[in-house]
Amino acid sequence: VQSDILINGTEENPVQISRMVENKPFGTFAIIGSSKKINVNINYLNISGGNEALVGGVRYLGQLSIHNSITSLNNTIISNSSSDDGLNIRNSSVEIIESEFSDNYADQVDLDFCTGIVRDSTFKINTGRGLTDQNGDGFDVSGSKIRLLKNNFSGFRDKGISVGENSNVLIQDNTFRNNKNAITIKDGSNAFVLDNQFEVNEFM
Repeated sequence: VQSDILINGTEENPVQISRMVENKPFGTFAIIGSSKKINVNINYLNISGGNEALVGGVRYLGQLSIHNSITSLNNTIISNSSSDDGLNIRNSSVEIIESEFSDNYADQVDLDFCTGIVRDSTFKINTGRGLTDQNGDGFDVSGSKIRLLKNNFSGFRDKGISVGENSNVLIQDNTFRNNKNAITIKDGSNAFVLDNQFEVNEFM
């Protein structure tokens, strides 16, 4: 998609995107603005079973990939991808609210060069699932300014939140449970960590 897009499901009847053939990923659902930022509004979407792809000379790293946009994503479930990221957003203004990201192969969400807010959402790897990368993160951010408020991160073999490449992040009122590393900050980044709960993590 190379223009504004509205995906508008409801709680009773969400929009579904999934693979047709079991164990064969469908590729990527890619949205990109070219000459200007496009408007992406997504409500009640369930997407699963995708992968990454090279399309028109652009590498899309998530089963849902959004580039150069103003994105609002609400009440959406992104799960069970074979791609590097379940959701990858680049060069965008982002609002993610009341959504769930689970059992994607590596990172659940990766935001690169973005600004915005992520709140009231769940990031998790279900115990015993063997198809996920040992180095996968719940939320990976690079070169961005993001507020993370009232989210839950659980079951990550590497990091619940990874803050890198000169990012500035506010991490407030989140819950971290049963992760190897709850939060990792690197590459000249700054994180302001306030009023979070840490339960049974190997490292804070």
